[in-house]
Amino acid sequence: MLIGAYIRNGFRILALTKKGTPDLAFGQEGMVSRELNQDADGNVQLLEQPDGSFYVIRSGWDYRVRSSVRPGDAMILVEKMGPDGTWDESWGYGGMEASHFSEADFLFGVAPSATGGFYVAGTAKKGKDYNFLVARFNDDGRPDSTFAGAGFVAVPYPKCMNYGFKVQESPDGSVYLAGASISMFATYAIVRVVDQLEISLPNDQTAFEPSIADKRQQETNTMLIYPNPISGSEARVKVNLEIAEDIEISIFDTSGKLIKLVDAGPQHAGLNEIKLDLADIHDNGIYIVRIASRSHSGMVQIVVADR
Repeated sequence: MLIGAYIRNGFRILALTKKGTPDLAFGQEGMVSRELNQDADGNVQLLEQPDGSFYVIRSGWDYRVRSSVRPGDAMILVEKMGPDGTWDESWGYGGMEASHFSEADFLFGVAPSATGGFYVAGTAKKGKDYNFLVARFNDDGRPDSTFAGAGFVAVPYPKCMNYGFKVQESPDGSVYLAGASISMFATYAIVRVVDQLEISLPNDQTAFEPSIADKRQQETNTMLIYPNPISGSEARVKVNLEIAEDIEISIFDTSGKLIKLVDAGPQHAGLNEIKLDLADIHDNGIYIVRIASRSHSGMVQIVVADR
């Protein structure tokens, strides 16, 4: 079993045996590290091939990339690794293939394709829009131009920030993308279907609009964080309280680990705006923010980007 994770200025891959101990036949003492000289974005995904080799797929920028893309803009990067943890430097360009579909591309999930390549699920950023991203790659790590004409599909959804987390190809060739559309009112689970390269969306776009009851609840018990995604060192938290109470803000990563705890102190009845310092959060990704008082609590998902 292989586990990939970003570290400061790079990423690391750990191999474990069935007993959960480091596989000493892999890399150095069961571990392979890659230094990037720059913080990375998104996450690391690993996809095993029939011959025992692995695709290492991630989003970010790499100093080895030679393109017109501005350094620091996130791209989809594909590398190949042998069963023993050695990098295949003869593969692609200097051992890597880089693809850029929008201003910034963020990877959250991968899945094998019946063609021998693989799919990527994520987010394509264009201006202020964050669209669902589905891309299909050939086994050489390059986009499959037979898929949607360019190798990828970017799907917007009105008034929402859209993140694709899981992608799967069905036996009939349809491609399913599961993710989330985040609005200022709520987070909705969304499934998009790519069927014969056509995007299937609800005919009634208002089906995902907040109901009147949702809006009334929003007015009486607001918990809002903006901007979201967050690219700067701080954000603002809006909390609407029925009575004066102390507020505590907890930030967790997607594994449930507590990253930061903030005692916001006493807040008055009505609408409060609290400054949230995020300068000490150095890794891009998705975080869960819990805002709690003695009588109420709620959670908001945020995306930290451009670190």
